[in-house]
Amino acid sequence: MNKANFKSIILLLVITVGVYSCQPPEKYHKVTGSTMGTYYAITYKGSNPAQFKKEIDQILIDFNMSVSTYIEESTISKLNSNKEGIRIPENDPFFIPVFKKADVLYELTGGDLNTSVAPLVNYWGFGYKGKDQISRVDSLAVDSLLQIVQRTSFELKENDSEAFISKSIPEAEIDFSSLAKGYGIDVLAKYFEDKKIEDFLIDIGGEARAKGVNNVGETWKLAINKPKEDAPVDDLEIILKLDNQSLATSGNYRIYYEKGGRKFAHILNPKTGYSALSNLLSASVLAEDCMTADGLATALMVKGLEGAKEFLSKNKIPACLIYDADGDEDLEKFYANGFKKSVVKER
Repeated sequence: MNKANFKSIILLLVITVGVYSCQPPEKYHKVTGSTMGTYYAITYKGSNPAQFKKEIDQILIDFNMSVSTYIEESTISKLNSNKEGIRIPENDPFFIPVFKKADVLYELTGGDLNTSVAPLVNYWGFGYKGKDQISRVDSLAVDSLLQIVQRTSFELKENDSEAFISKSIPEAEIDFSSLAKGYGIDVLAKYFEDKKIEDFLIDIGGEARAKGVNNVGETWKLAINKPKEDAPVDDLEIILKLDNQSLATSGNYRIYYEKGGRKFAHILNPKTGYSALSNLLSASVLAEDCMTADGLATALMVKGLEGAKEFLSKNKIPACLIYDADGDEDLEKFYANGFKKSVVKER
């Protein structure tokens, strides 16, 4: 997904600290900051919040130096600007895993999750090359860009000592926005697991991953807010529990602009070249890892309501689709593959 994606999850947390004995238990701490053009908020049971914040910030700095198109010296920016391809730096442990996951999800979704969509993202004013909104749709320009948006134009070649990504289309570019926040969460989850921390909740810009329990010994609870353009962030549509899972929600109701009576939104259909607008307002996905949930939520939005339902009937992926069937602002929900078992409360 593209850039600072205001996806629709609000954390429902109240951090309380108590002393239960002369040998006090470990406390819950909250660490916050900014990354990827949005916020991060992490709650965990343990110690050393100041040291953890320092290390978390450094991990995220290194992560962005791999996958951020807004950093000129990042690995992804170097690949995008090179006409033939580049060798992936040995000190970059992030790029290859997300590149491989992008290939897996490209195949699984029938090409609806296509990270080579960057030229189109830039054309419509949602990318790293500026925020210029189009004043007139040039269908010939869109058709021309579609010839560049070819995931298969990138090829990974690796051996024991190095990895190289080649490009068969010199103008081809990659945008990992539909996966980056989710993968960043997975990277931080591994950091906490390596520290032997068993209870945490990690949120980056609305994507989340939970493990263990919260400060009152219960499964972590999150909320999906109402997917409407004018809805405040505390207008909740669904409250659910996140039991050692990841959750990602995608929608077109936050990042968009209007020109000449038409709406242009940031989630693009890589097969048509235009915004993926439909009566499907948001898609939420549960998965073990957040990168998978992140990418699949985007793909469901691209597919639209009926396409998403068909995809979910063939793939056992827990998901929730919120849609407006008749355009009357009366929202309906479609639950698939056990997602509803996680729902605690709904409107």
